[in-house]
Amino acid sequence: MAIDLSGSVRAIALAIPSVLLAVEGHAARSDLTVKNGSNIIHTDVTTAPFVLDLNGSAATVQFAITPLCVGLACGVDGPAVSAALSAANLDGSADATARYTFTVLGGPDPVPILLSGLYSVFNPPEFPDGSGGTTASASVSIKDGLGADAFVFQSVCYNYTYFLNESSPPKNCGASTFAGSFLASAGSTFSVVLHAFAGRTSPDAVPGPVTAYIDPFFEIDPNWRTSHSGYALQFEPGVGNGAPGDILTAVPEPETVALMAAGLAALMVRRRTRPRPV
Repeated sequence: MAIDLSGSVRAIALAIPSVLLAVEGHAARSDLTVKNGSNIIHTDVTTAPFVLDLNGSAATVQFAITPLCVGLACGVDGPAVSAALSAANLDGSADATARYTFTVLGGPDPVPILLSGLYSVFNPPEFPDGSGGTTASASVSIKDGLGADAFVFQSVCYNYTYFLNESSPPKNCGASTFAGSFLASAGSTFSVVLHAFAGRTSPDAVPGPVTAYIDPFFEIDPNWRTSHSGYALQFEPGVGNGAPGDILTAVPEPETVALMAAGLAALMVRRRTRPRPV
């Protein structure tokens, strides 16, 4: 049975590359939108941590360490976004986007940048089977000064048969880590776009909650830095860059604790086993 997705859900969830745009030359910002039926609220905020809530569904953003607990991005050091659609929200969506830049200082050698982080995308089983229901996605995109992709990671999940909607197959569903690397010229500036989306495409007989979360961390390859001094990453004012799970005074939710523990363990193994660049 084909499902007619709403324009907003299709544009956001099924055409994710279209929202991974290069950041314009302005201060770090975030866009949050929550919809419930005909009720829609939207805000465009700067680097302050923020949560936009409508009847239990929420879009959240956080740019740096803060004692404010912001949903799934609770107490995280550095940029993170999340979207949560409650079971009670039968006709809605939550959308969070964060945009910021960082500059590579030093020179003249090309600098290897490592990117790692945590993500979590949860979709409940549809009910009844074949009826359609919910969509969730989380992504991070890094672009160079010319707008070319330096790195892209996406988790895109549905709880209905994807080919009925002419959409891409689900990928990277669940909760885990992501990692990658790219070379950067000294003095270059990179744009980062984080995106989390949770939306309902059609009613379920037994609706369930939907969540999406992503939290990246950047660093110069520590092995490379041992023989190259004077290099650093400079982030926009108000934007932190700590390993996922770095916490000050906020107490994270239980689901966040479990995700952080599993993700940090995987990241530690990866760093210990990473070969030196040739």
